[in-house]
Amino acid sequence: MKKIWILIFVICVQTAFAQQLPLLSQYSFNKYVFNPAAAGNEDRFEILTGYRSQWTGFNGAPQTASFTAHGPLGGGSCIGGDAYSDEIGATSELGFHLSYAYQVQVSNEARWAFGLQVGAVQYSLDGMQLTTYEPNDQVVPLAMTSALIADATFGTYLFSDKFFAGASVQHLAGSSILFSNDFPKEQVGLLDRHLVLLGGLKLDAGDKLAVEPSVMLRAVTGAPLQIDFSSRLIYDEKYWFGLTYRTRAAWIAMIGLDISDHFVLGYAFDYATTELQSFSDGTHEIILGWKFNKKARSNKFI
Repeated sequence: MKKIWILIFVICVQTAFAQQLPLLSQYSFNKYVFNPAAAGNEDRFEILTGYRSQWTGFNGAPQTASFTAHGPLGGGSCIGGDAYSDEIGATSELGFHLSYAYQVQVSNEARWAFGLQVGAVQYSLDGMQLTTYEPNDQVVPLAMTSALIADATFGTYLFSDKFFAGASVQHLAGSSILFSNDFPKEQVGLLDRHLVLLGGLKLDAGDKLAVEPSVMLRAVTGAPLQIDFSSRLIYDEKYWFGLTYRTRAAWIAMIGLDISDHFVLGYAFDYATTELQSFSDGTHEIILGWKFNKKARSNKFI
């Protein structure tokens, strides 16, 4: 009987960790969060902070806070880092990463970058929030237990002022999730490798208007392919409005503005196309960013 309970509990934990990567809607102006090769793509240092409350009103729904910073060093070298916290019910995830990218000039307008990000992810499970049929069941941890795992992402990114295209593999090592205390030593899951592809164009629509259609594809073993089809309307390089359709998940409306030459604010609202919308008030996501003065583009690229 105990082996059956272990199996059931392992399946539940694996389900709780199915969303291994925090979900963000406003990737269009923070591509670095999905691809380390996008560091320094605007030739200046950027700091972006964000908060996402998913399925508001639904008990135990995901809550995500994120921080990213990246920029160019010169000569094609770029650095970056991120930190995030993601909570889903009794589980939580805390991640820290540093990255390095190198850009190669491939034409007068376009650059091709390669980036590597390394760090660690801590998964935690709060047993006090779990209810079982057997209150003294030793399979379920009685308190907080955690697993610290090395993590890495590799990406490549081709871009200019008029287009971008990138590919990255996240959770490159595919490490095992093994909790440490008060928990059987069975493997309860993997940091599954995630493939992320993204691309887009920036089209001049005249009269200070530009249109930016883009697409992002996320693929992971054992889960349906998810694609974001997006379009942003940009006015005077300062204000934008966008719509996204996320397959089998949601419609997303976005709005943002450059408060000044150095500050940017973005907001997104997700309306779920699944039955979850009946139990929630939608998803809210806000991003605040600081952008420093642009560096002169170095002519020392390879």
